[in-house]
Amino acid sequence: MLLTAPLEVLLDRVTHRAGNPFGHSARDRARIAADTAAVEPLPRASATLVLDTRMPLAAVVDHLAAPTAGGARRADLPGSNP
Repeated sequence: MLLTAPLEVLLDRVTHRAGNPFGHSARDRARIAADTAAVEPLPRASATLVLDTRMPLAAVVDHLAAPTAGGARRADLPGSNP
């Protein structure tokens, strides 16, 4: 299973969160971009479930709670890169 969002969304989320300064500096943002590019393809390649977390939280939870029937499922939103 992979929970994902486009890099722009990830950067926006860390920029606007409160209580954790990581992601606010240009250096942090560059690290997030590099880590995402290097790491995300690995679990994506073998994931049987890919959820784009731009969906409303309730939809993500519904997908996680639904029983898997008949093998792999993908729940990417249109326009995402499966």
